[in-house]
Amino acid sequence: MSRPQRPPISQSATDRQQQELRIQHYRDQLEFPIPSAFAEYTQEDLDATEGFFRYLLTLEGRPTSTLAKQLIRDGIALPPPDSFTDLALTKKLHEVIAGLAKLRTYLLHTDHLSDRELYEHLWSDTLNEADYELDDDMGQFQTTIDLVGDCSDLSLQLYFRFYADEIDREWWLEGNTGYEMPEMEPTPYDRDQHLPKAPFED
Repeated sequence: MSRPQRPPISQSATDRQQQELRIQHYRDQLEFPIPSAFAEYTQEDLDATEGFFRYLLTLEGRPTSTLAKQLIRDGIALPPPDSFTDLALTKKLHEVIAGLAKLRTYLLHTDHLSDRELYEHLWSDTLNEADYELDDDMGQFQTTIDLVGDCSDLSLQLYFRFYADEIDREWWLEGNTGYEMPEMEPTPYDRDQHLPKAPFED
């Protein structure tokens, strides 16, 4: 992803002055105004502010990458699902999941899918969606990919069948009279509890 261009800096400026100018430049480009004040900032404050403003600017722009491109950049090949034996595919899936965690991207509600079904879904769909390319200097960002979170009829049925508790089910029925609530079933696979966990709640 292209980064905001930094303003020209005088060679005689101090490192702090250069950083303050960069932050001011990023602030000026943001859609919503943010007050300016540097006098009492520590170096840690300045570093965090610069990263956060770069993060905001990135999200205000168009996504220019995909998770697939970022994984491949990081050395994780993504062959088609039908090129794997079941054992090799499971190993590749674990590699992809670990690679996504390094990109601060975490999976949720996957236990209704086999390893092959999950890899096929990621490979053909999720990993190829337009996405932002972020970096570690941008603060505590993270992304959660909910495999039943698109609000489609199928996803709702899967959620209520395998993942929702009685409270969620009753709450939904109160606002959706006549909804055909599926019977609760145990998930056919046990993967979610072993997945990398997001460091903080979305």
